[in-house]
Amino acid sequence: MGHCTESKQEMRGCLVDESHQADNYRGEFLGALGPLLLLRAAFMANPQVHCSHIRLELYCDNKGGVTHGNQVDAVLKADQVQADLIRLMKTYTRLIPAQLQWIHVHGHSDANTPFAQLTIIQQLNTQAFTVTSTIISRRRYDDKQRRQRSNRDDNRITTTIVATMLRATTQLNNGDGTTTNNDATG
Repeated sequence: MGHCTESKQEMRGCLVDESHQADNYRGEFLGALGPLLLLRAAFMANPQVHCSHIRLELYCDNKGGVTHGNQVDAVLKADQVQADLIRLMKTYTRLIPAQLQWIHVHGHSDANTPFAQLTIIQQLNTQAFTVTSTIISRRRYDDKQRRQRSNRDDNRITTTIVATMLRATTQLNNGDGTTTNNDATG
């Protein structure tokens, strides 16, 4: 989720990971990659603009994401969970010609404070959670529908195979070099 403090315009999106590694922690790093990819594209589209003096603040409700985002030259542990995405995050952070600062925002701030009383950052974090939850719920519903259709199709295929096998005529070897046709439909 992106928000411009000058124009007040917002951008929303969601990256979906369907791998066996997909979990909440991985989702945090996918969420961090989204704005980095957009910033990289924006700066690549305007290479003539000198941006090293610009400081951009990026917010994340995962402290690991904040730490890795701010320590782009730190070496990862050999067994670092989600190392592939963390490396991408660090690489894109280094490629962006502005000063990036990752800042932690407490997640689920709306659990104790009315939405209208939250800071803009807390509101955006709450909205990002809502968007992500909605998309995940929709994906789960779509996957369930797809599995149900697939199961019905599998049943039809199984039924067709069984019916075909029952109708099949097979040859049996009589042991004396002759064969007998046997109608399997019985």
